[in-house]
Amino acid sequence: MGKRFEQCPECNKKGLYVSNGYPYFGDGSKTCRYCQHIILSSEHLAKKEQQRIDREKAMAWLKQKERNFEALEKALHPERETFSNLRETHPHFFPNNPKTCFESIDKFPVARYAIDVSWEYLRQSIQTLTGDGWFPLEMNPPYQRGYVWTVEQKIAFVEFQLRDGVGGDQIYWNCRDWDKRGQEGTSSPLEIVDGKQRLMAVLDFLDGHIPAFGSYFSEYEGRLGMITPKFRMNVNNLETELEVVQWYLAMNTGGSIHTAKDLAPALELLQSLQNGEFF
Repeated sequence: MGKRFEQCPECNKKGLYVSNGYPYFGDGSKTCRYCQHIILSSEHLAKKEQQRIDREKAMAWLKQKERNFEALEKALHPERETFSNLRETHPHFFPNNPKTCFESIDKFPVARYAIDVSWEYLRQSIQTLTGDGWFPLEMNPPYQRGYVWTVEQKIAFVEFQLRDGVGGDQIYWNCRDWDKRGQEGTSSPLEIVDGKQRLMAVLDFLDGHIPAFGSYFSEYEGRLGMITPKFRMNVNNLETELEVVQWYLAMNTGGSIHTAKDLAPALELLQSLQNGEFF
């Protein structure tokens, strides 16, 4: 049976028909074959609204979790510095913009290489990046903090991502010899700069060390999605360790997860590098 066309209110041609393609899949939404005008059905609009409500609830839940963890940390470790005075205690690491001009603000380095990796192929992708004699994997560079997330934090992040939560999927690496991969003498490591806790939380879930929504990975039926959940792997090729440490500090001094104590190793290393002690 052929398609039934109706008058399109946009182009006034008889080309409006019920669309069964993505993202409508027979929910009654209509598309014009001439001007591509779309009239969303009430079913589609209700579904989008419910998705928005679910995302807001998930974000509110995650933020409340973060506030609870911060309150617990402050109660257990009142001696730690807070981010509000970190710039005061280390002003030489966080200089003010010399000009009131957006163009003069130093920008983050642009990733040399980036690829989206589904959790389904996460470990395989890491092995590909570091395999075939390319680069040794470095998960504990000297400026990084240790594995500090609690089991509850890991589970909260995994569950947030499994619900298609927005954010937290960017992982940053650095490899000085990235453009020379496959060549002899490329011994510089592929080191993680930002995203260590998130990456290990997901690997712990995939390896069956932590559950999500009460069930372990092996207990789930079906497979993870090909598109989501995912990580976006960003690889830079900064030449010096000084540049890498400055990049790390720039990304980890505006949030609430890293404490001043967590940042202390990176700050000490940066000072040594600026003094030329490691050159």
